[in-house]
Amino acid sequence: MNCEACKTEITTEICPNCGLKQQKTLCKDCLKKFHKDYLNMGLCPSCFEIEKAAPFKSPSIALVLSILPGLGQYYLGQKDKGGFYLGLFCLCWVIPVIGWIMLPAAVVFPAADAYKTAKRMNTMDEA
Repeated sequence: MNCEACKTEITTEICPNCGLKQQKTLCKDCLKKFHKDYLNMGLCPSCFEIEKAAPFKSPSIALVLSILPGLGQYYLGQKDKGGFYLGLFCLCWVIPVIGWIMLPAAVVFPAADAYKTAKRMNTMDEA
């Protein structure tokens, strides 16, 4: 298999950072060019390229939409993560005592995550 960026022969389709199978396989030379960006963002090369190509998303809107946990993630295009946060929020209301103790974290954490993710996505656009 050849690297899509520089056409060098490679033998693996696995991301060296996260171990996920990649749509785009990069050789070691191409990975070195982008290695610092991938590690700083904590993303595999494929996810990095997807977030980099995403349109501008307002961190403030993502934060306000997170009044209902998970809605900010839906706005950012992270539907799986948004569904998880919404499910966790609903679970906190159903489970007595323990759920109610965890409820503030189930509201604050998704809002902070949506705000931070929107800022990161917009920072990638500038790079």
